[in-house]
Amino acid sequence: MLRFEQLMINNFGPFKGVQELSFGDKDGVTIIWGDNGQGKTTLLNAFRYALYGHIKDRRGSSTDFLILSNIEAVEEGIYGFSIVLKMSNGSDKYILTRDVHPRDGVIKPKTNEDFVEDCFLKKNGNILSVSDREHELALIMPTDISRFFLFDGELLQEYEALLDENSNDGVLIKTSIEKILGMPILTNSAKDLSELVSEYITAKNKAAQNDKNTSEYAHAMETLIDQIEGHKLEVDRLEELLEKEVDKLEAVKKKMSNTEKLRNLLSSEAIEIQAIESSKKRRDEIKADINVKMKNAWQGMLQPVISTMVVDIRNKLGEYNKKKATIQASQTTIREIEYAIKLHKCRICERKVSDELETFLREKLELIRNETMLLSDEEKNELNSLQIRLNAFQSINLQNDGPLIKSKIEDLNKAEIEITDAEGRLSDIKKELKTYGDYDPDTPTLANDYSICQARITELKTGIKNEKKAIAEAIITSDKLDKKISSLSKNKDVLAANEKLILCQDIERVFELGINQYRNSLKCNVESDASKLFAKMSLDEDYEKLEIDDNYGLEIIHKKGIKVPNRSAGFEHVVALSLIGALHKNAPLQGPVIMDSPFGRLGIKHKENVTVNLPALSGQVILLVYDGEIDPAKSRELLGGNLLKEYRLERVSSFHKRIC
Repeated sequence: MLRFEQLMINNFGPFKGVQELSFGDKDGVTIIWGDNGQGKTTLLNAFRYALYGHIKDRRGSSTDFLILSNIEAVEEGIYGFSIVLKMSNGSDKYILTRDVHPRDGVIKPKTNEDFVEDCFLKKNGNILSVSDREHELALIMPTDISRFFLFDGELLQEYEALLDENSNDGVLIKTSIEKILGMPILTNSAKDLSELVSEYITAKNKAAQNDKNTSEYAHAMETLIDQIEGHKLEVDRLEELLEKEVDKLEAVKKKMSNTEKLRNLLSSEAIEIQAIESSKKRRDEIKADINVKMKNAWQGMLQPVISTMVVDIRNKLGEYNKKKATIQASQTTIREIEYAIKLHKCRICERKVSDELETFLREKLELIRNETMLLSDEEKNELNSLQIRLNAFQSINLQNDGPLIKSKIEDLNKAEIEITDAEGRLSDIKKELKTYGDYDPDTPTLANDYSICQARITELKTGIKNEKKAIAEAIITSDKLDKKISSLSKNKDVLAANEKLILCQDIERVFELGINQYRNSLKCNVESDASKLFAKMSLDEDYEKLEIDDNYGLEIIHKKGIKVPNRSAGFEHVVALSLIGALHKNAPLQGPVIMDSPFGRLGIKHKENVTVNLPALSGQVILLVYDGEIDPAKSRELLGGNLLKEYRLERVSSFHKRIC
């Protein structure tokens, strides 16, 4: 079994500097925890890049080296990255290294042409040649079956296509399934036998052309053989085109899928821009308000002192006003007495003033004049000064705006923090948008490209079907001609060639029968093992088993014997995981299962059932999950001793993640 023992990455994606993961050499599960955007998918891609030397980006094409490099390292002038994968396969030990660095003389690389990629594979201490390296990697982990070893939750959804016999995805997955089960070895051998039969038919026909009894039929047979060969070549051509078109369709589907992600990013960008503008507007309004308040804030700060002074001034003014009122009252009395003396009559009561009363009034007048003290010039000046000071103090806003200003400053700080946070998020979004290049998310060509690919695939399938039908009809005709030749010819060369042909055809039929029996046996085993896994992970006890079809699609069978229609998204995931576990158990090539966020569509109980059965999927399971996708404490409880190690991806900055 292939086993990953250690992964070391340096400046790859968000992982700045040298970071490593060790998995050990025992069977079990390793869990790598990380929130969204912390690098889980990048780690999955690190395995892909190490094994295959390329990664498909969001647009379906190979990602360039600058995008794969750590952004912070690039900003510091450090370009490139490296990945080292240590693994074992049985008794063989491997160290696979891929190192990407700038070419000599290139200071600031801009394109892939400015980089050099070095790749080394060391087997049991010896570095292999390039051809041996590629051969060895193709043996231990072929590219076209990687979907069963390295996958995410989205890929699990595709297995539903196996139930649709007209699905292009289903054909692609079925081909991959047969490859992991080792069928190509047998089917390629069958093809070799078929070619050998064709050679014997041609040899027999050549001999028959020299026999006058069969010459006419042999020439007709030759024409038919050429036609069959032509049809076979056309089938090969069409199948090659079909494979390319299916790959193109996958790329278009990937673009369409990520177009939605890109639109979401652009939507988030617009939201953050609007949030920044709104926060800046609010910040500026708060600043303006604070400035207004601060202009007169000193007045409020003097309120205690001024209030005391105002009270003192008012007290003094009260004393002066009281004295002034007394003087005014005395002066009024003096005027009235003087009037009464002069006119011998009181203006108030109109009583006549007698001589005796006049004498009294004169004495009283003199007394009042002596007792009345007028304000001195100094007192008048002080009174005027006090009044001016009081008016000045009363014009001052003595309201204390300190608490209000403090509250406004707190609001200002909050607005600044909101702006900084939003600008940080916007920066992250813009940098992520750069990974899409000049891609236009609103381009109308994607749907058109998808339709064209679908139509082209349908056309190619129809062409292949027609060509195979023509081959079958030609073979029927050729069989008749061959029987005619065999019955008429007495030529010993014809008879000898016919014996070899019959033997080869018998072998071909036996081999074909054996292939069919082996395929059916594999399907039965896969069905049985998948059913066992499904029963352990399923929540519905009435779901008795899984039933496999010719495309390796799995139907859920109810205990009443009926197929369960309209399966939920959660059950689709469980069925897909059951199939993957069964394939690993029955495949000649066995290796680790690395899953990125596979629990997204599952309920809590399903998650627990899947978690406890993870060791049944493969001898080595590496799980990349985010907190909340599954419960850490519950996972440890369920896995027990099968949980070998745990790692956590932590954020140092937006483009610097650390493996802890």
